[in-house]
Amino acid sequence: MKSPTAVRWLAVLALAALAGLVSPTLLAADDLQRQPYGPEVVLRWEPTDDSLAPIAPEQMKVGCIYNHFNRRLQRRVWSYLRADRRFWNAYGPGTLQEDTRFDLVGPQEEVLKWLKKIRRDRQDRPAYLKLDANNRWTLDETAGTAAIYDLETGMRWERHHVCYIPVVHVCGDCWGYAEGQYFPWD
Repeated sequence: MKSPTAVRWLAVLALAALAGLVSPTLLAADDLQRQPYGPEVVLRWEPTDDSLAPIAPEQMKVGCIYNHFNRRLQRRVWSYLRADRRFWNAYGPGTLQEDTRFDLVGPQEEVLKWLKKIRRDRQDRPAYLKLDANNRWTLDETAGTAAIYDLETGMRWERHHVCYIPVVHVCGDCWGYAEGQYFPWD
């Protein structure tokens, strides 16, 4: 039996598809990200070659972003590791995070070269990476602040100074996502 949230999101996607807001390829996007790893395996992103590598639980760093299996959504998702060693809610498409939030442990020379490349025009300030509908991180050259789209609640958050605040619309604080755009969801 699907959770009420999963049923709600399936309904949103079905309505979006009927309205022409989303293509069938987006509906099957998470099928593209099926990995040969079981639900117990946590993965770390290696940006220098855009690969995923398993990481032992004792090596994970609090505050860093990892890919893990979310039992509530029944799929692999990205999120950060909290101080209690549990993951926060699942990041959705459009989420923007600083390069410093990733656990970059590859060969130091390659990591430094990658950081220098993506920070080229940012005066050595952190660059922002954006999560797409296929669950992949790409550089967003125009972003200036971190933002989160929470797949589990439909809420959006933007970081201002040191904390995240919710992004609201006239009908509430839930959002849908289709074709690279957010839309108010009541």
